[in-house]
Amino acid sequence: MSQPISQLYDRITDFFAAGHLPGQLEQAIQSGKLSRAIFIDPEPAKARTPYANLDDKEIKLQATFLSYLWSFCYCMIRFQQMTIDQIEAPIVRLRNSSEAPILNVLFDWANSLRDTYSDWPTDLPTPGQDSQRILEADALFLFAIRYLMFHEVGHLILHESSADFIRREKRNPSLSAEDSRRFRMMELQADDFAIDTLLAANTAEPHRYMNMVGAAIAQLASLFLLKDDDLRGGRTHPDFDERLKRLAKKASFSEQQHTLFFDGTISIGLQVFFERYAVDFLPVDSEAWRLTDFSDLFDMLYQKIDERKALYVQHRPFI
Repeated sequence: MSQPISQLYDRITDFFAAGHLPGQLEQAIQSGKLSRAIFIDPEPAKARTPYANLDDKEIKLQATFLSYLWSFCYCMIRFQQMTIDQIEAPIVRLRNSSEAPILNVLFDWANSLRDTYSDWPTDLPTPGQDSQRILEADALFLFAIRYLMFHEVGHLILHESSADFIRREKRNPSLSAEDSRRFRMMELQADDFAIDTLLAANTAEPHRYMNMVGAAIAQLASLFLLKDDDLRGGRTHPDFDERLKRLAKKASFSEQQHTLFFDGTISIGLQVFFERYAVDFLPVDSEAWRLTDFSDLFDMLYQKIDERKALYVQHRPFI
């Protein structure tokens, strides 16, 4: 039985093809760095993030992960709206919304895909339905998955000469500090390649905003695939908060509302993450607490992340 996300397969490939400068991907294809094919694995299995196959040069997607990402997009859009609806409240309580029960079910199901596959539950929002909320989720999902796909393209184009190193050392439990640094740098380079390529392909403000939000959603979605609140990237990846901060530095919008919504997306994602893993991040006197702008909020959230990482460094060192 096909999964609801399959309704977007053609749009995924078409949208991906529109995300680059004319001839950019064709040049990579002709030089043998990139395959023209995009493989979507339909098999029922726990979620696996997109990856680039170093042998056949294909971008590999998985239906379960796509289902997870779409559900995350839908929930984040609704969380954003619920926040706006409570904008005058000192503390936004998402659970106070009438939408909370159905969003909790969708969010919990999506997160369960991290560990085991299950069919899309009935009576929940799904891709392709004819409603404004679904159309918004479809659009955000396409921007998010395209960013992830171009991240993988970045690996194939930028790191072709490192293929043997990657194959040899990727799963090496005794990875040296220098090799670990090299892996992390390659991930950051692929991040930069993805967003820089997408921003260069269409410089209009609405497209810039959606590409940036799509990238932020893709980065945030990866947090909820973790088994706990350890945001260190491990031996081969940068810390998750480092990647978000690097992305945010590229956020430059001419319209103030775009800046507010972009910052709001990241802050909501981080706060929901803390709530998910029962991390207490609010001040003691939270009801009387006020922030002047997002920079104060980010300072508080990233300080809490640093505190949590320090605890994990002490109790769960990588090397």
